[in-house]
Amino acid sequence: MDLGNPAVDQAVLAEFIRTGGYDRQLRRCQRAYRERRDALVAVLAECFPGTAVSGIAAGLHVIARLPERYGPEPSFMRRANAAGVALRPLSDCETVPSGSRTVDLLLGHAHLTPHEITRGIRLLASVHREPGG
Repeated sequence: MDLGNPAVDQAVLAEFIRTGGYDRQLRRCQRAYRERRDALVAVLAECFPGTAVSGIAAGLHVIARLPERYGPEPSFMRRANAAGVALRPLSDCETVPSGSRTVDLLLGHAHLTPHEITRGIRLLASVHREPGG
């Protein structure tokens, strides 16, 4: 009934599913993404105490709400940029400003190894030390 997809591609996908390759790939991805998310949550707790992490555990990104003491967001983002850490504040996704005084970050982790995640968050923390900390 589908006239838009090549028959060879459909046959290859059907064989991938039939032989269990698709299920194996999904399990590999789930393990890898869980390991990466766990590494991100752990290093955030270590380097930015009090950070609230949300987003489904099966996702490829998290929303990290840093406590107010790490803000305001514009200065946090300037320091991160100066350190060479590319970040995206959640406020970039808002259509109406929330007025939040916290630093809310959208952090993707699917394309990074746990080591890279840890290194990146520790670099970020090195330029965002709490006053007196």
